[in-house]
Amino acid sequence: MTRHVTRALASTALPAGLAASLAATLLAGCMGEVVEPLRPGGGASTRPLPAASLDEADLFGASSVRQLTRVELRDAVLDLYGVDATASIQELLPPDVHDEEATGNPFDNDYRLQSSSPTLVSGLELLADRIAERVLADDATRASALPCTPSGPADATCLRAMIQHLGPRAVRRPLEAAEVDEMVDALIPHAEEAGDFLVAAHLVIEVLVQHPEFLFRVELGAPTDDDPDLYRLGPHEIASRLAFLMWGSLPDQALIDAASAGELDTSAGVQRHALRLLADPRAERQIRSFHAQWLGYDEEAAPGSLQADMRAEADALVSRVTLEDAERWSELLTAEETYVTPRLAEHYGMPAIAAAAWVPSGAERGGGLLAQAAYLAVDATSVDGDTSPTFRGRNVFRRLLCGALPPPPPGLNVDAGAGNPGDCKRVRYSMVDEPSCAGCHRLMDPIGFGLEAFDAEGRFREVETAAPSCAVDARGELPGGPSFNGPRELGEIIASSGDFEACAVEQFFRFAAGRATGPADAPALEALERSLAEEGDFVGLVLAYVGSEAFMHRVVDPDL
Repeated sequence: MTRHVTRALASTALPAGLAASLAATLLAGCMGEVVEPLRPGGGASTRPLPAASLDEADLFGASSVRQLTRVELRDAVLDLYGVDATASIQELLPPDVHDEEATGNPFDNDYRLQSSSPTLVSGLELLADRIAERVLADDATRASALPCTPSGPADATCLRAMIQHLGPRAVRRPLEAAEVDEMVDALIPHAEEAGDFLVAAHLVIEVLVQHPEFLFRVELGAPTDDDPDLYRLGPHEIASRLAFLMWGSLPDQALIDAASAGELDTSAGVQRHALRLLADPRAERQIRSFHAQWLGYDEEAAPGSLQADMRAEADALVSRVTLEDAERWSELLTAEETYVTPRLAEHYGMPAIAAAAWVPSGAERGGGLLAQAAYLAVDATSVDGDTSPTFRGRNVFRRLLCGALPPPPPGLNVDAGAGNPGDCKRVRYSMVDEPSCAGCHRLMDPIGFGLEAFDAEGRFREVETAAPSCAVDARGELPGGPSFNGPRELGEIIASSGDFEACAVEQFFRFAAGRATGPADAPALEALERSLAEEGDFVGLVLAYVGSEAFMHRVVDPDL
């Protein structure tokens, strides 16, 4: 059926001006790779609403059209059509791009790094065909997508009902009658030619999957009087922005209806619906994904594997701190209980348990996420198979403290083994005699050494893995700050310093804004830090963010 879709897309109406601009983006890759300098340095459904305090409409700075990431596309397809397209998306579409080395941004949704290509366009065409085939091949998904029984191949009324049923959720706004009519007029002839109504139904799904307003987060808004670069978003654009922040997916029908009814025209209204979205399991999935990308443990794990148990341990702590108990966000680094399966408890050398449960971390293990295998495995292993204090220290410095590091000297092989294999690690990793390296290593290595009591899979050890004659020396030190021994002391220091909150806010802003931060974002970050201090926990910060005037506006990105 793909032979019909090019003609069908070409004859399908879009709002004036939007089709041309988005087609140019799709086909010519107009999203450039623009990088800004780094900035230094309980029950969600019943909680009270914080007062909106971020009043400046342009506070959140530049934004632009954002292409759905592969994960967002997967979840949008699942929510709209009921099919899991993960395998096809991974096979057909290029991976999302992020450049933490250059931008400091660890997330996969940076719109300034997104671009189009013939590979992407052809992959989307094949993906749309596969999704349509799967939807219509299954009785349940076909009934969900097709809300009527066609009377024959040319049943325009039934096709119109299908478009009106799927279209508004796909493009995140009501469809104009003319848009529906043009799509019906364009697609019915293909069904008549084939003698099969499902040909037209197939094309409806293909067209919607490839629709620019499905593939991109399009936020145009209306110009404001005071600033030519400032636009007030419409209610359906706010609904889309809210849903993708909270769920990483499409607005549901209730949110679309709320936008149509004017319930998202005020900060209080947006916050009320944010609370509803936070109570949905999709919000927990999104919050877990944000933390996993931020801290680096978002690698795929085979279901039922020990690595899946490790990820479940990290996910459980994130959910407990952010949603279930509404703890201070820094509790992620100081929690004294952890969630383990019987297999993971055995792996850690903990007392045996009969079923997955929360258990005390124990005397040797503590420090919340910092002592969990999912986190300890991030960038942990060097070429010799042992843990790398440099890599581990870099991860803490960049992701938990938002420290900026210059790139390594040109030509340096960062994966090469350190020093002589027979030496103890403190000797092998000493860089005091390497002037071009010493500056950065003084920032990273002393932090990483403080985590050396745990191997690359999170098991406690007393001797070095690569040099068993060497006792582990787990004394660490933060740049210009106090010394520590192990993840428990490191977590306590970071949590009490205020540096965690400042960096966590910056990471949240990067994720929410879909771009790296720069000096111009300092006022927004300061305002969000004040909000976190006032509200105390992650959900409070999210509600303050979505309840702000800035959330309801966009600022033109001058670099695009």
